[in-house]
Amino acid sequence: MSYRIMPVMGMDNVRPDEALQVTGDSGRLHVRDAVNVNVSEAGKVSLRNGSRHVTGTKYESLWQSPLHKDVFGVFGSDLVKVNTADWSHEVIGRIGRNVRYCLLNNKVCISSTFGLMLFDGVQLRPLTIETPPVPKAITGTQGALKVGKYTIGISWVGDVESAASESTTVEITGTVDSFDTYASGSIVVELPTVYDTSVKAVRVYVSSRDGTQLMQYGEYDSATTTVEITNVETVTAPMKFSHMTPMPAGDYLRLWKGRLIVASRNIIRFSEPLAYHIHDARYGYVAMPQRVTFIEPVEGGVWVGQGTHVVFLRGTSPSEFAFELGSNIAPVPNSSILVESDVTNDASQGGRWCAMWLSERGYMIGTPEGQMLEYQSKNLQGITGNDSRTVRIDERIVTIVS
Repeated sequence: MSYRIMPVMGMDNVRPDEALQVTGDSGRLHVRDAVNVNVSEAGKVSLRNGSRHVTGTKYESLWQSPLHKDVFGVFGSDLVKVNTADWSHEVIGRIGRNVRYCLLNNKVCISSTFGLMLFDGVQLRPLTIETPPVPKAITGTQGALKVGKYTIGISWVGDVESAASESTTVEITGTVDSFDTYASGSIVVELPTVYDTSVKAVRVYVSSRDGTQLMQYGEYDSATTTVEITNVETVTAPMKFSHMTPMPAGDYLRLWKGRLIVASRNIIRFSEPLAYHIHDARYGYVAMPQRVTFIEPVEGGVWVGQGTHVVFLRGTSPSEFAFELGSNIAPVPNSSILVESDVTNDASQGGRWCAMWLSERGYMIGTPEGQMLEYQSKNLQGITGNDSRTVRIDERIVTIVS
């Protein structure tokens, strides 16, 4: 007797043996286990292709750019580009460990123990700039500042502008006449030494008299040691990144709606919109009840794996997220992947990408609008692991569990 194994059935370790076979015109069969075999779309079973040893080099964190098709990895503490024809590599630069990747404006963004880095195909450099220390400021006499208090801050400028330093306040004292025209003061700002070679300039900001908003007074070469503020009538743009910090690295790294997302332990952090190097530590985060085990952003929000369940953060920014329980089935850590809607068909809901992850009850799909689909939960149970990686190979989703 022969059986036609329908591809939608596959394995079943839940139902009793007598329920595995369905007879009749649409006869089909579940199998209790399927080891080292592939099941075709037509229901035919064949041995899977074997494996072979390709290199003795101990690469870690291998990743292929979906845009450039280059393969990157970590060898020791170096980021390397791997030639998969002979498994040789080219050293790009020091990167550390715990490496995660994503594409950012056609460049490779990397999170590691060295922080957030950016590789443009030629140079590996930090994505962020350190926040400058608070400048020193004293009063001078050669200027047109009126009596009152003035607040000063600075930022460093390279390819991007850093977060603003803490501010300092200086008071111009003197006698004020009835027309408030007394004006003879200035402020001398002592700039901190710049050691970061990526910093090319320093921007100095100052408030109006007794004001609170800092406006740009001028931009100066990074070697400049002092700047004298003589009036506040020529200030231009407001300070961009007041009360913010450099965007931190994390155990997970994703790009979503113009923001970088990182996660470590139970905290998910978001960059400022289109300012990927800047983080608002006051408001730009979400604290989850359990340790994060994956993050996958989709059109309508962010799917987040937890130790015992999966949550959907519905919304388009951290300030408006609504917590929704997507599934109370535990996911396998690090098993998530974004898949295009052609893989999931009816699950797309008009969005291009769906989240998919492996759980203790088989693969789950998180739709772009927050619906959770359990395709295999009636047939599979008991899948566990401490770590995993998932890839798409042609039309198959493959997860390696350890």
